[in-house]
Amino acid sequence: MAILRNLVIFLVRRRGWKSLPEAMRHYVCHPEKSIEVLSSRK
Repeated sequence: MAILRNLVIFLVRRRGWKSLPEAMRHYVCHPEKSIEVLSSRK
């Protein structure tokens, strides 16, 4: 579980989010963007 949590934190920070809770709320409301994050090479 720690590995998955750290992966999520890494991906969120890489996308430019400063606040993890804010990013999590955003991606919960926009699940299609979550898929984009996982599938992008950016």
